[in-house]
Amino acid sequence: MLFIPNLLNGLDHLVSGFSTRDKLYRQGLGDLEFLRTIPDRHPRDVAAAKIEWDDEIVAERSGATRQQGTFRSPAADWLPEESRTAQIEMIRPANCNSDTPVFVHFAATGDETFLPRRFLLANALADEGIASILLMNPYYGPRRPKTQSNFSVPTVSDQMRMNGASIFEGVALVRWAEAEGYTRVGVTGVSMGGSMAATVAAMIETPLRAAVCIGPVGPAPAFTQGALTGQVDWQALAKDYGLPYGADPESLQPVKDALNETMGVVDLRGSAPPVRPDWAILVGASHDGYVPADSVTALHEHWPGSEMRWISAGHVTAVMLHAGDFRQAVIDAARR
Repeated sequence: MLFIPNLLNGLDHLVSGFSTRDKLYRQGLGDLEFLRTIPDRHPRDVAAAKIEWDDEIVAERSGATRQQGTFRSPAADWLPEESRTAQIEMIRPANCNSDTPVFVHFAATGDETFLPRRFLLANALADEGIASILLMNPYYGPRRPKTQSNFSVPTVSDQMRMNGASIFEGVALVRWAEAEGYTRVGVTGVSMGGSMAATVAAMIETPLRAAVCIGPVGPAPAFTQGALTGQVDWQALAKDYGLPYGADPESLQPVKDALNETMGVVDLRGSAPPVRPDWAILVGASHDGYVPADSVTALHEHWPGSEMRWISAGHVTAVMLHAGDFRQAVIDAARR
């Protein structure tokens, strides 16, 4: 009976190994001053996004429409120039009005276009009368710095800038939706996007619906315990941390511990739960090779009243085969 769980978990590790030719954090920690000041950066003063919409409005199925827009990132002062303009795509269902639920969707690791979220989630949600705002990550796609050849960010500080900016931009979009008169606003995302959605829900002062799909309680477990461990340049990090590093696993653990501590400052267990944790639905994959199951459970336990749902899948198979479960979590959260 262990064959299927091992197969699903092993598939995650296999896919991770082929996902990119570049190691994560190949240039080490990066900007130490930025890493030191992360706890001081909070989106409490972030204003509603001032969105400039493209003139082109694309008709989708069932009377839905799709429109792209841009706004200046509230985190522009600590982003590379190419990342300072946030890019979004909004899909509105037919007869969209102030009672229409609106969910901000955050990107998963490596999601450098709007296409996966549009076709797996947003279009089908529009059929259910739910609007979606898809946010393009800084450091991804057209927001990628010229010195970065793919989605693999070169330093830990770049990772934390990307995550922090996504959170600030998500808050700005939530406040835009509220200012526009939408009364049922929520956040969602898959994997890293789920973690970003959860962080916005926890940090904003208004109650939000949340559908957090296979997202960890913080970034560290995915890089120090999951399939992405093999994609991290531990030698570069060991050098920056001033630690010995060899081929044996024991020499790697102190470097992992150090990275855990660096990333631990944004672990959601260090923040208060959302205003309405009972409006949150968490979806975990029981055989996830990327996001340890106990990291998903930890978020559920920290958010009393949240609903925990499990699917029998690995990380990759959850995305490929269980998008319907993710959509249902959004639909059900929208009704709360």
